[in-house]
Amino acid sequence: MFEIKKIGVDEADRLKALIADIENSLPDKLFWLPIKEKEEANFFNDEWTYFVGVFDREDLVAAAALFFNEFEFGDSLRSIGVERELFPFCAEIGRCMVKPSCRGMNFMSSMIEVLAKEARARGKKYLIATAHPQNMASRRSLEKAGMKKIAETIKCGIYPRCIYMMKA
Repeated sequence: MFEIKKIGVDEADRLKALIADIENSLPDKLFWLPIKEKEEANFFNDEWTYFVGVFDREDLVAAAALFFNEFEFGDSLRSIGVERELFPFCAEIGRCMVKPSCRGMNFMSSMIEVLAKEARARGKKYLIATAHPQNMASRRSLEKAGMKKIAETIKCGIYPRCIYMMKA
């Protein structure tokens, strides 16, 4: 039986293991932006990040985050010309991952629904996300959730990304 719930600090080891699984199974290393030290340090800071996961009993099989800090998404918003005054009304869906053995089960769509609800509860008006142009599974998940591709950019000088946006 699968359950979607907030990932707490007591599940940090499970989250790290899932991240390692995902990083080791990537068909292209450019699909995954490296996790910055500052980002990881705030994985369980509720003012910065809200992680949800799909659990199969005790096993974390999928996860996705909602980021509230412009450190995470400011460059994407600036690249599409969003006014700085709107940044507090935005959040980013990111760090979306599903174990290879559990793909195709619509976990990402379900987690995005939970994250969008959390964003609205926190007064966010817009959600953004990015995906590698060739990562069709990620792009389909974002589009299925109602996100629209609005631009393309290069992050950190080497990571091509499609930028998606929707009202929260």
